[in-house]
Amino acid sequence: MALKRIVDETILRWFVGDPQKYGVPKPDYKLYESHPIVNSLVLYHAGHGDIKIRPDIDRLSGKTVYFKDGTSADYDMILAATGYKLDYPFIDSTHLNWQGDAPHFYLNCMHPERDDLFVLGMVEASGLGWQGRHEQAEMVVR
Repeated sequence: MALKRIVDETILRWFVGDPQKYGVPKPDYKLYESHPIVNSLVLYHAGHGDIKIRPDIDRLSGKTVYFKDGTSADYDMILAATGYKLDYPFIDSTHLNWQGDAPHFYLNCMHPERDDLFVLGMVEASGLGWQGRHEQAEMVVR
């Protein structure tokens, strides 16, 4: 993994450059320890001035947004695009062993008490992709 990080970070720098020059905060984790949240279009539009990347929000007061770096500005709208919420409307939630915001399944796939209920794809891990979901399906079949 250490060698993969070095190679992939080098390739990313060649093709994307340094995201910090656009105002993107430096991650507090290593490559592949979390999902990337920035795509090339965000950097493109930031570089052309179409969008401005701001620091984390400290607090809100009316239309004024106060940022953790001490700056503030007025906004008409805040769009929170922070991820997704798991929802399985086709099965009663009592069957899914919910704990907090998600079902609690062994390997995010197998119900801990039932041998007839599985959930595939309830996993987000960097680099997992379709191969990981395929391996989940093979595990359930077995």
